Amino acid sequence: SNVGTVTVSKRLHKGIDLSGAIVGVADLPCQQGQLCGGIVCSHTLRRAGKEDFDCGGASGDYLYVQLSGRLQLTLSEVEVYSAASADHEYQLELQGAAHTAWKVGDKLIITSTSWDAEETEEAMVTSMSAQGVTVKGLLAHEHVGCSAASEHCVVAAEVASMSRNIIIRGEDGCRPVCGHFMIAHTNHGFVCGVEFTNLGQTEVEGRYPLHVHLPGESPELVIKGNALHHNFNRGVVLHGVHSMTVDSNLCFRTRGHCFMTEDAVEQYNIFRNNIGVLP
Repeated sequence: SNVGTVTVSKRLHKGIDLSGAIVGVADLPCQQGQLCGGIVCSHTLRRAGKEDFDCGGASGDYLYVQLSGRLQLTLSEVEVYSAASADHEYQLELQGAAHTAWKVGDKLIITSTSWDAEETEEAMVTSMSAQGVTVKGLLAHEHVGCSAASEHCVVAAEVASMSRNIIIRGEDGCRPVCGHFMIAHTNHGFVCGVEFTNLGQTEVEGRYPLHVHLPGESPELVIKGNALHHNFNRGVVLHGVHSMTVDSNLCFRTRGHCFMTEDAVEQYNIFRNNIGVLP
């Protein structure tokens, strides 16, 4: 089948940078001392000791990984995933009623149910019913489920929406000085139903996607039902605040903690029903 993604890992080669590997698909075998040619896959993502290369559905008789020097990889360090069709639809049977508020076009995450958290995937809603949703996307992994009411239910995928009506987004190409959102010295308020994405700075301290900064005692300050995804420096950060509520928020793909108290002196804050995936 056509090659979608090739993942090169460091299981047996800790500390070695494999991002410079040349991965490709060709019709002819490689010749020693020469570049293999064919279609070269682009490096797209570094994550938890793994490097992803997108081959874009290329086909050929040989798939190769070329490394500089005398480096070698074992077969267990190279994973190959076939190219799925972006138009293929899947039926997701869901528990609860949260999905009834979703809309066609909403972006979802479907969490991994294997040992590898990186098997969490993204999809888009195409239709809805009382029992669940129909989605389409490049899904390469199985996501199992079971009834939460069953005593035998051990692992079930979480499905959550990244889409909200209000979107606060950093401009394209802004990293490492993207925008940030801060509630400063304000001990009351309600942040609800907002999508925060492409935010956070790593060169300036205290610049997070959603940052509560030094309000003190704040029982009337609530952050609820927001989605933070694909950001660059943590997620919801509480600094110098006490007795506030962080409820039913999603944080997906960021650098560092999804939910954090900054100084470890913050007290009596309530974190409830939140989902943090792939910090």
